[in-house]
Amino acid sequence: MTSLWVPGSDSVGDANERVKTVFAKYGLAMYEAAVLEVELVHAFALHKIIDAKGAAKLIADPWHTGYKKKLVELISHVEGQSPSDPDLVDDLTECRKRRNRLAHSYWREHDLRFASPSGQTEMIRNLDADVEFIQGVRARLSAVVQEPAHRELGFTQDMFDAEFRRLYGEAGGE
Repeated sequence: MTSLWVPGSDSVGDANERVKTVFAKYGLAMYEAAVLEVELVHAFALHKIIDAKGAAKLIADPWHTGYKKKLVELISHVEGQSPSDPDLVDDLTECRKRRNRLAHSYWREHDLRFASPSGQTEMIRNLDADVEFIQGVRARLSAVVQEPAHRELGFTQDMFDAEFRRLYGEAGGE
């Protein structure tokens, strides 16, 4: 396997490495956007479970319901849950815009840039920025919405670790 090309690096001058890096960074950005969407579904589901706690009948499969919702609906659900991070909803909306651009128009918008080494370098830097932004918003979503819900439901990190080991074994799916 070859290493990824690093902008400004003189060690790898091969254009193929730069092209592979653009595709790898694009894939990572799309992956991060998809993981954010799954985490929004989980936040939605946890909130539904907490709302139903103590009810005579727990709602049926809130995760399944969440996956049917549009990303914009899931983001709106976070409103009011994040008073300690008032910019979270706006940043989730920005993540949605970046995800939609990546999924629907990225290659059309960047076709000429992709044809040149300097354009490829610019694409790599911009994709790195997308990944960094989405990862940061995911961390904030977890801290502001998911972790408090986990605590309210009595989930601990030890419980998550044990379930991870049960699902993936001691090797952790490495």
